[in-house]
Amino acid sequence: MKLQPSETELKQAHQFLSGIEIPKIPEVILALQKETSKQEPDLSKIGKIMSTDIALSGLVLKTVNSSSFGISRQIESISQAVILLGLNTLKEVILVSAMRQSIGDSNPFQASLWKSAQGCALGAKALSFSVDGITQETAYLAGLFHDVGALIIEKRDSEYSKLYLKGLSRPISILDKEFNQYGTNHTVIGYLLAKHWKLPNEVCEAIYNSHIESLSEVEDSQTRALIAILQITEITSARLLHPDIEYSDEANKCIANGYLELAVDGDTLQEMLEKVGNGVW
Repeated sequence: MKLQPSETELKQAHQFLSGIEIPKIPEVILALQKETSKQEPDLSKIGKIMSTDIALSGLVLKTVNSSSFGISRQIESISQAVILLGLNTLKEVILVSAMRQSIGDSNPFQASLWKSAQGCALGAKALSFSVDGITQETAYLAGLFHDVGALIIEKRDSEYSKLYLKGLSRPISILDKEFNQYGTNHTVIGYLLAKHWKLPNEVCEAIYNSHIESLSEVEDSQTRALIAILQITEITSARLLHPDIEYSDEANKCIANGYLELAVDGDTLQEMLEKVGNGVW
């Protein structure tokens, strides 16, 4: 089984993207990644980097002061957020906030998709603790960006949101419907964007294969596990965000296959469910 799009698929995706400005990773994120990757990050420097983007700093503080984090006192500065949340958690919040700002969060569809993405990222991170070979950072990135291609399609066609919602019930056959309508689908576009942003190769491949029918086709065990994580967290977040949708056997089979692949215990699954809920609500 091929883990990456074919040349034809990539060409078709590029044609669809023609005329659409591909969002770039904000410079503030690159600067933060450089500083936080050091053995001893300078917290004051992190605060200075964030101060260069007032809008992003405001969005980050709004997020960390939300009910999702359950902090009893008001956080008023980035340096205070580092102390109370920890550097790794703050990095995640900054990344989500920056990409929402860069790609768009201006209509109900986009807002809903970012909620789902945050839920998937937190849920994927929770599952990664019990899966050999999958780091927390890899799982988080895959969960956060796995459906970013859908945001780009919606930028070209606002009616796409209706097709996307139908696809939540049929996560496999939705790709054929997208291809028939657009000549490409959101997993190929998501793969292209992930490559453009220089995300880890395993994340790019998991995004492209996140809607496959049979996990057994994937030979590499770590890639297979990461795809299973995405299938579980995506359907879990969809059910929480859209409880009125009747989920098909296709969706139920996807999540069942994911559970079978990971074979994690009940406590881990409960924690994953709570983390997804924290993200989407």
